[in-house]
Amino acid sequence: MAFRRDVEYIDETQPTMVDISAEELKRVGRLIDSVLPSLTDLYGKVEWEGAGRETYDRRLRECGSLLEMLRTGLARAAPALDDYSQALVRAKKKIEEGDAAAEELKKLIAPIVETQSKWVREAEPLAQWEDLREITGFTDWINEQAEQDRINEIRGAAEHHYTTAAHCYSDAKKIEEEARTLCVSALREAFRLLPDFRANSQEAEQIIGGTPGLLAEMEQASHDPNARLPGQGLIPTLRTEHTELTDLHQDIVDRMGKLSLDGPTWGNTDTFNWYALGNREDEDKFKRKWIYAYRSVIETAAREYGIPASVLAGVAYKEVGGKPMWMDGAVDTLRQWHLYSGEPNQTSYGPMSIQVKAAAESLGYDPAKLTDRQREQIIKSLEDPEQSIFIAAKHLADLKQTTDFAYKEPHEMTAEEGEVLAAKYNGGPYWEGPDAQAYAKDYRKHLEAATDALQNPPE
Repeated sequence: MAFRRDVEYIDETQPTMVDISAEELKRVGRLIDSVLPSLTDLYGKVEWEGAGRETYDRRLRECGSLLEMLRTGLARAAPALDDYSQALVRAKKKIEEGDAAAEELKKLIAPIVETQSKWVREAEPLAQWEDLREITGFTDWINEQAEQDRINEIRGAAEHHYTTAAHCYSDAKKIEEEARTLCVSALREAFRLLPDFRANSQEAEQIIGGTPGLLAEMEQASHDPNARLPGQGLIPTLRTEHTELTDLHQDIVDRMGKLSLDGPTWGNTDTFNWYALGNREDEDKFKRKWIYAYRSVIETAAREYGIPASVLAGVAYKEVGGKPMWMDGAVDTLRQWHLYSGEPNQTSYGPMSIQVKAAAESLGYDPAKLTDRQREQIIKSLEDPEQSIFIAAKHLADLKQTTDFAYKEPHEMTAEEGEVLAAKYNGGPYWEGPDAQAYAKDYRKHLEAATDALQNPPE
């Protein structure tokens, strides 16, 4: 039997983060698969003779061997993380069932518990019932003697709730422990299969210093995780058969498109209550719930694109809610029919309310040359909460590059610099105008609430 405290650590886990790690390993595996055919095609096809030919052939085959080993290790690790993530979901479900039974037990024994000692009153329901159902000492006998009739009256129902909750907690603990053991074992095996890239400090320094462009790439990558300098052409652009997505867009679709955190959705009823009844408190609760539901994605996207998670959460607080998503499509249609001011690509879509044009630019497209299929896929990504968060993070990172604090680390940025990004997010080139500045001030006003929502579930 297990108590609630025994599975507390499982309740705090985030299967989504495990999913993201698994998807990243799969993505790297796909990149290796895309490179290997080009690499193996080079074997024996270079027609030249000289002192370096033997070294060239040896290095080429070593490179292929290293990639094969790396791919094999990744192929072991990714499924292990997938299995562990699914086990966490099952375990958390069991905890939910246990919590429901424990809550029923708590309600049942509450009147009796109120007559007991401070220790009993502060204990969790399962421990409370264990104390009530058995007399464990003279003090216990004194406290419980007057309540024995009531205890006996509820004993059957209480035992049922107690057993249900305890079994659920035990099952959750067993599911997680067994899955973790298998996962760790598979990860260790995967690690063993990985090629050993270690070198002593002098050799590493020589390798880095002697590789053309590597130091420059390291410097650029420290500010832009998507840096790709000339000479990386062995990795082909990833395309789907019909849509021709950019590398970055395909990467976001691959990583985020399969996730579904089931966060809150702002609907027609919410809009009516907001506009007609002025329920601003309900809107604040919705924003907090949304940020908390997607907190793991917000933190991951912010970290990858070099912006503070608080800034991304603050922008989310400003943007989510207020109108149902179908209104975005309606505005787009009216613009295409020239019945509403603005170009169609100026229409904002999704919970993060990003213009199609801004999203296209951040994803690496030329907005003026978008195909219908590409535009359709961009809108589809903007409407997906997880993908929209990543696109918003990339857009904020692009905006940061236009500032005098472009190379500041996220933790070094000031609140005022966060306001600048918020103003640019809203106003674009007109970020210094009154509307964008008002947006930034309101962003700052609610920043504490947005940051708190990243850590604490809404009441």
